[in-house]
Amino acid sequence: QQTTLDAEHLVVADNRIEAGSTAWGGGIAADEDAALTLTNVVVAHNTASGGDDPDDPVGGGGLYLGNGVVADLENVDIAGNIATSAAGASLGGGIAGGSGSFELTLLDANLAFNEADAGAALGLADGASLAVGDFSYSDFYPDDSDAFEGVDDPAGSDGNIGEDPLYADTSAADGVDWDLSLDPSSPCVDAGDPSLSDPDGTVADIGAYGGPGGGW
Repeated sequence: QQTTLDAEHLVVADNRIEAGSTAWGGGIAADEDAALTLTNVVVAHNTASGGDDPDDPVGGGGLYLGNGVVADLENVDIAGNIATSAAGASLGGGIAGGSGSFELTLLDANLAFNEADAGAALGLADGASLAVGDFSYSDFYPDDSDAFEGVDDPAGSDGNIGEDPLYADTSAADGVDWDLSLDPSSPCVDAGDPSLSDPDGTVADIGAYGGPGGGW
């Protein structure tokens, strides 16, 4: 039986998975043909932490996607998550694909300030692949050489950008207390899918507080 998670207006923050060897999915872990739909969701300040063997993979500080998973993420903030390994072999601070083939759709999504040894925003382990990778009107920051592992950087195409989202306030010690609403000068304001609108009738913002369900 397929496992399904359909979540809206949810904050997943300050969780930690720690193991002496393999550790996947600090915030959310989906595996074995699961269907995952997140809309107007925050995944922030979660950690996946592993041991000192470089052959033991560690990843998905925010989100882990395994074999056969179909993940549809719209108007989400995946921010400030960490994948860390004593062996320096962590990947996918924001999102990690750990095994087999999976599908990932990102629309009006922010992946910002995530950390890992490789693929700070999105990283695929050896043997993992994207059967479908549809990324549009999303922001990936910082957009540097360490942001992606096993997948091409989508910034600069299909409405995707690589700029600081200018969150209102991330100074609190706990992610649940962060204010991930956008500063008025943010490049993510009115930068979402032009076919979608915010509750005020303007073009959808990128992030969890944008789009038709953004008024929460």
